[in-house]
Amino acid sequence: GEMGSAPWRENFKDDIQTVVIQNGVTNIVHEAFHYCTALESVSIPESVTGIEFYAFRGCTALESIVLPEGLTEIGIGAFDQCHSLESINIPSGIRELPDWALCDCSALQEITLPEGLRTIGSVAFTLSGLEEITIPDSVRTINALSLIGTELKTIQIGTQLESIGYCAFNTDLALMFGIDEIKLETIRICMTQEEWGNQVSVIPMTQEEMYRLTGNQDITVPEMDIFPENIEVLFEAHTPGDPVVENMTAATCTAPGHYDSVTYCTLCGRETSRETINTDNTLGHNMALTWSWSDDGSFATVEGACSRCETVVAMQQADVTREEQEDGSILCTARITVDGQIFFSTLLLPAPSAHTHTFTASWVWSDDGTMANLDLVCSDCGETITIRPTVSRETLSDGKIRFTASVTYDGQTYTDSKVVEPASTTPTPVPTPSKFRCSMCKLNDAYKGKGFVGKIISLVHSFVHLVSQIGR
Repeated sequence: GEMGSAPWRENFKDDIQTVVIQNGVTNIVHEAFHYCTALESVSIPESVTGIEFYAFRGCTALESIVLPEGLTEIGIGAFDQCHSLESINIPSGIRELPDWALCDCSALQEITLPEGLRTIGSVAFTLSGLEEITIPDSVRTINALSLIGTELKTIQIGTQLESIGYCAFNTDLALMFGIDEIKLETIRICMTQEEWGNQVSVIPMTQEEMYRLTGNQDITVPEMDIFPENIEVLFEAHTPGDPVVENMTAATCTAPGHYDSVTYCTLCGRETSRETINTDNTLGHNMALTWSWSDDGSFATVEGACSRCETVVAMQQADVTREEQEDGSILCTARITVDGQIFFSTLLLPAPSAHTHTFTASWVWSDDGTMANLDLVCSDCGETITIRPTVSRETLSDGKIRFTASVTYDGQTYTDSKVVEPASTTPTPVPTPSKFRCSMCKLNDAYKGKGFVGKIISLVHSFVHLVSQIGR
């Protein structure tokens, strides 16, 4: 929180040599260490964002102080009359350096003001020991009497200045402060005199304002030019020097190499241009991948890592496409994408070969050998083909008959034969007469139609039956 009252100021201010402000304090109150003339060392934590007016005024033994980067406000005269102060940083969050901020810091020889600073207060560096100062381009206003009575020989002003206070640089007024020797020789302004006239306005000074700044009622406000006659004022536009290379960065797997080509003004040293130039293309991942394919090429998995960076490809299934080639083979392609980069693997499946049947022949013959069927059964796929071949006949020397069947299928000839006995020539035996006799003529039917006698008997038999039928 905010630092409370400063009770040590009453009885101990001349004895305090070291101050350590606890972390958590956000604000150093006004006149907290006002005229602690023995104070030599101050530790300010990063939690502090504000230092109020006259907080360290008159700390004549303080030689250096480091302000936290998070500081955003410095009060009026916060370090006024710190005669031994040799170095101090102005954090980047400071937008206004207030009146009397570093007035009469006679040991302060150099200070760097941050880009982003917009206002330099009245009497901010008056009577300081400054020998060198860089006023950033971001400064829009330099207030009255801010840089008189310093050790500066040259002052460089940027291109964004919009208003300047009464006698900000005029050394003539310094004589009124009892300064006998004037050191300032040159003011360099990186703009043309016409641009200066069109862009920069002068802030008028009143007698009341002069009294507020000097505490002297006897100093009147004389008519003075912004720049004294004895000071050389150079109005020059920025003069860019040769480009220099900064921030050289090598290409990575996912980003191109690049550097900044920067030019600085040869007069004021300020940056006038900056261009980022790509050098090498993105390197891309150098993946060491292990691909695993299914036998039929329908899917693939992949895993691995980049040998150049720490990118790891965890086990994953790739996208697979299949394309039939002119020769009937199948080209399988698996793809993955890592950081926009495509990696792939291929698998070529050979063209499927036509199935070659391995037939087993099975013959089926008719009993008399005159016909045959051939069954060809594939031992691999079970397909059966039935063929009726042509059968040839040959009588052997022993009287038997050999039937031969032959057929050619799919370039292969199949042959089989069957030998059968010749047909029997034994006479048909005469059947034994039966005991049956005709109910009309009692003729034994065994003699019907047998020989000449039998034929006569049959004719008589038929005639008798005919007569019998007519008589009825």
